[in-house]
Amino acid sequence: MNKPRKLIADLVAITPTSIETWHRCERRYLLRHVLGLPGSDTGLSNDEGLRLHAVLRFVHEQLGCQSDEYVATVLSDHDCDTDTMRSMMRRHKERCPSAIVDPVAEAVRGHHEVERARYHHKPVPMFLASARLDAVWVHDGILDIRDYKSGAKSALELHNDPRAWVQVWVLAPRAVAAEARLRLRYEYLAAEVTDDPDPWEPDADDLEFVEHQLRETVIAIRDSEFIGVSDVETCGRCPYRSVCRDSAAVGVPSWPSLAVEPNPS
Repeated sequence: MNKPRKLIADLVAITPTSIETWHRCERRYLLRHVLGLPGSDTGLSNDEGLRLHAVLRFVHEQLGCQSDEYVATVLSDHDCDTDTMRSMMRRHKERCPSAIVDPVAEAVRGHHEVERARYHHKPVPMFLASARLDAVWVHDGILDIRDYKSGAKSALELHNDPRAWVQVWVLAPRAVAAEARLRLRYEYLAAEVTDDPDPWEPDADDLEFVEHQLRETVIAIRDSEFIGVSDVETCGRCPYRSVCRDSAAVGVPSWPSLAVEPNPS
């Protein structure tokens, strides 16, 4: 029987989510991003995070986030007027370029839910990197990428975060074409997160390092035996913990099952 790595195509597709999964656990990467299996175990709901992203996109495409009255109306009209949502919208308002940049001195252009991809073929291996970006603002000669976060803060600085590697590498040619500096910022909007990681403005050396890291990751994916980490803490949050052969945490699968009628004979 073929080893799991034979399932990997010559052209490997990577995204911020898939590369983060890979660095967390190779087995989880196989189950989710190669085999495409649905999670077997119930995890934390991401509904509030999805609502936050939808509301931020809506308000910015309409009247913007700086009017408290307008934002309150949007939250009420979309049945998501909760203390948590109001708090996250207030925290975003303080960070938004539309509040920071003087509109008289500098125009601010924002694009939301932006999808971009970039192909790499030399030197080998080949890969296709893509990213869905929450917002891309253009102001002050900066191509300002924003990633809205509604959950817990990562311990990694952006220049060490594999998700950030994909995001800046994909957008780098756009920044060059616009003759703008590239900047990435993660906005952690949950009330329990007191500060954001420092924004990252990668230079040419940083981008060369990022491309090297992405190539090394793709090589590792193609050569992997996809063995799980077998760590209690990591496995305890994994949506495949009850079916993974390498899991160090107990889980109860929530996959639906068919009722089997007893054989009358």
